[in-house]
Amino acid sequence: MKALLMVVVIIGSVFLGWNLAHVYPNFIGYNQTSAMGWPILPVISTILIAALFMVLFFIGFGLVLLFGSIGIICLSAFTLPVWVPVLLIIALIYAFSHRRDRESR
Repeated sequence: MKALLMVVVIIGSVFLGWNLAHVYPNFIGYNQTSAMGWPILPVISTILIAALFMVLFFIGFGLVLLFGSIGIICLSAFTLPVWVPVLLIIALIYAFSHRRDRESR
């Protein structure tokens, strides 16, 4: 079960990184397009974004963040610049309070 969860998180994180880079290329600071007009997606950016969400998952909040972000990407690309920092701040606050609860037990 834990291995299956890991696979879901990795695939989801890579999917989210890929979508972030395509939907909002300025988020990763890379806005060049190919001859066909598609954003050129550096693999390293996808890996970095995926790694960020995997780390957030393992500190306690990444799964909610992952699916929430995918939902936001699907709903509107225009709100993404506003929502990404908000979600990251919420995730960090939750993770640190969650960690403190575990340490106090």
